[in-house]
Amino acid sequence: MIRLILVLLLFSFIGSSYATTVQVLDNCNASLAHSPLYTILSSGRNTLNGWSHIVKAKPNGEFASLTLDDSDYLISRDNYLSDESCGGEKVQSVVLVMKLSDWTRQHSSGIEAVFDNRDITFGAISHVLMDIRVNSTDTDILNQHALNDRYKSYLTPEQFQQFDQGKVNLGINLYQQGDLDPSTEALNLELFVEIDQALYIDQWVRVLMPLSEFHADTDKAPRGDIRERRDFHQIKVNGLRINPENSQGKQLRNLLGSDWSAEIPETFKQMSISLRRIELLSIK
Repeated sequence: MIRLILVLLLFSFIGSSYATTVQVLDNCNASLAHSPLYTILSSGRNTLNGWSHIVKAKPNGEFASLTLDDSDYLISRDNYLSDESCGGEKVQSVVLVMKLSDWTRQHSSGIEAVFDNRDITFGAISHVLMDIRVNSTDTDILNQHALNDRYKSYLTPEQFQQFDQGKVNLGINLYQQGDLDPSTEALNLELFVEIDQALYIDQWVRVLMPLSEFHADTDKAPRGDIRERRDFHQIKVNGLRINPENSQGKQLRNLLGSDWSAEIPETFKQMSISLRRIELLSIK
């Protein structure tokens, strides 16, 4: 049985109400109410890969303050393992890292799945579903009080309100092939999801995300207008990324502009998560 705990966002799209929800799972093997359109991750299927920029021994010492070994930050199927809390079913565990000061390699590690079914279109997807656990072991995020102590000499109170809030944040991206090439018009739809570790730490939760809440993360079209393209529903989706994020999508460098300096101390958000299921749904 699934117990509904929190509705994060409300959104109105084409005359209907939609909400991203976070639900505590009494059983991490909870079944789906709808057959999936496409399975990215399950106990028997894993299409996840990813990246890590973290090499602590680099001469500039960029990641020297991180506490785990470099190998612990790799997105590896060696960490797709049986989990006792899921009755022995396999889950993928990763440690994601985000920079809060500098935007260079801000997504220091991340997850990506390139779809092996190239016929899935944006129009066919109604929701993205993710069953996830935030692990207390190896999660290290400064709270707002600690962040304020560290950066109060750089940020005004108004700027601090646009800075990180000390929660687990993930950016979920569905993208068209070529989205990272600025010379193309390829699409990237993105949604920021917040999982408050004070409420959900070490618990399995189900996050259900309507596609209607995703926005166009691109400089190639005005934000909010992307769905007005006649061909939107026919555009094929190449894959999904999961980026570690901050609350507002802004680094200190964004907020300070030309006043930012590399001498300002860096802060890392380190989020240890386990993933049991990621599905694309088509709920009519």
